[in-house]
Amino acid sequence: MAKPDIQFAIENRSIAVQITTLLNSNTLPVRITHNDTKLDNILFDLKNDCTYIINLDTVMKGSILFDFGDMVRSITSLA
Repeated sequence: MAKPDIQFAIENRSIAVQITTLLNSNTLPVRITHNDTKLDNILFDLKNDCTYIINLDTVMKGSILFDFGDMVRSITSLA
C-alpha cells in the first residue's frame, strides 16, 4: 500500500532539496515554529472567538514550511 506514496516522495525529492538549499542560503527565513502542529495542540474558545496554541515543549527555530507540512499531514490523515 505504501508503494505509491514512496514513489511520489522519490519523484518530488527535488522540492525538499530546494527548501533545504533556500534555508541554508538564508533566502527563506528561520523563525520560531511550533514543530507539532496537530489539531490536538489548538484550543478554540468559541465564546470569545479566540484560538490558543498549546503544548509548547516542541517550540524551536525552524521554517514555517515544516509546521505547515506537519499540520497538513496530521489533519488530512484518514486514520
